[in-house]
Amino acid sequence: MQRILSPGLVVATLALVVASSTAGYAGAKVTSRDIKDNTISSADIKDGAVSGADLRAGSVKAGDLDPSLVRKASIGRAYAYVVPQFGPRGAQLAPKLDKTRTSGFSQVRFATDDGQPVVGIYCLKPSAGVDLSHSPILTSTDYSNSAGVGYRAIWAADANTGPYPTCVGNEVAVHTYLDAGNGPGQDPDEPSLDGRVAFQVFAP
Repeated sequence: MQRILSPGLVVATLALVVASSTAGYAGAKVTSRDIKDNTISSADIKDGAVSGADLRAGSVKAGDLDPSLVRKASIGRAYAYVVPQFGPRGAQLAPKLDKTRTSGFSQVRFATDDGQPVVGIYCLKPSAGVDLSHSPILTSTDYSNSAGVGYRAIWAADANTGPYPTCVGNEVAVHTYLDAGNGPGQDPDEPSLDGRVAFQVFAP
């Protein structure tokens, strides 16, 4: 006597089989305990599969990263606001950083020539751990704290060339000018170095 299975019974049987196999798979999943230390390499991980949210805070240190990545991570992201300083009778003093508008720079000074400060040529020193040697530098003047209009601040990408005194090490060199000459014997139609300029420096 032949028994005929109903369609409903066939579907129910298949569903039961699938459910049982899924549960078996879930119970047999591989966990971190099943992986031997140092057996998984970067080639085994799909790009973008691991994000910062998957890592425990403090679990990755700079020493664990490729040196080139550490170098790139430290580049740029610094800014400074330089304000001119004056003494009695308008004498030019050493410039200062506005600390409330500065990050990534530790100090600013005038460049020197034969031990004398050259007003209008600034050397900005990056803070410890900040590498700006591969960063573009953006500069702009601030009218409100400058002596007037017609001033400009210009970044010198290679601080070790040209006729002017140089900055040293990893310092960032900025020259500030007045569009018209303002000193004895200077052409009034030619720009001249001038220290009466407030300016910003930004390394993106």
